[in-house]
Amino acid sequence: MKTAVFICGPTAVGKTKIAIELAHWLETEIVSFDSRQFYRELKIGAAPPDADELQAVKHHFIGNLSVEDNLSAGAFEKRALQSMNGIFQQHDALILVGGSGLYMKALLEGFDQLPEVPAETRARINQQYQDSGLPYLQEEVAKRDPEYYAQEARSLYPLREKNALQTVGYRELFAHFEGKYDLETAVEEIKKSWLNSTAFQIPIIAIGNLSTGGTGKTPMTEYLLQRLGGEIGVVSRGYGRKSKGLLEVDPLGSARDFGDEPLQMAKKFPRVKFVVSEKRVPGVQHLLNQEKLTCIILDDAYQHRYVKAGFYLLLSTWQ
Repeated sequence: MKTAVFICGPTAVGKTKIAIELAHWLETEIVSFDSRQFYRELKIGAAPPDADELQAVKHHFIGNLSVEDNLSAGAFEKRALQSMNGIFQQHDALILVGGSGLYMKALLEGFDQLPEVPAETRARINQQYQDSGLPYLQEEVAKRDPEYYAQEARSLYPLREKNALQTVGYRELFAHFEGKYDLETAVEEIKKSWLNSTAFQIPIIAIGNLSTGGTGKTPMTEYLLQRLGGEIGVVSRGYGRKSKGLLEVDPLGSARDFGDEPLQMAKKFPRVKFVVSEKRVPGVQHLLNQEKLTCIILDDAYQHRYVKAGFYLLLSTWQ
């Protein structure tokens, strides 16, 4: 019987040392499924095995690519399985080590057999994203396959009262599920919402995410406040506050009134004007009426399309 031993965990916890000891004991080789250690240029942040460790045991998929190369999880699955089959021709066991859960899942469970995406198709879609942004591509999905587009919203329908789901795309589909209008009308309403964004004559940066919490929106906002010059205003939803409506954040106030994160930032950056508001357009208008600003940051506003930002920062958990 052939045996594959998986060692998985975050960077710098000792995976490599354990893997080498096991490989010596089992007299076998190591296959890496760490998506960052594939790239030879990433010698610090990825913490790949050093020269002595690579000399001690034969490793696969360490520094075998350039950062200019593209290796999807699906492509990795095919290549890794080929390498594993070759190793199993000579050994009864092998060691797999890494920190990328998706790549581990590819080897444990496999992916559906999907056709290869032609290079010209990938280039065309990337160009559309650069020219028109994510909303355009979302609209294309909604037009071409509205049933597929609605699947995620349907799974989230029981959570429809959550603040994170009070956004363009979800609201309209939830209304469809409640029988207020058919799917075709819901898609048209989504298009209208995306097109009805309000533009302002000032640079606006929108920060947001596609997952709930833990992606670092507040640290990113603080980083921008440290790096950007001039007079800056920030509009935040103010999650966790008990108050309603538009409020200027008072650094001497309470989280109950303004939310933990806006209050924390207001104390840290006393020269910045902070506003909390469920509606972003009135928040921006209030700042422009009260202050002479050079830039406005919308915290947690990527999916709130009522303000047309000049620059979008989409954050995600590492994977």
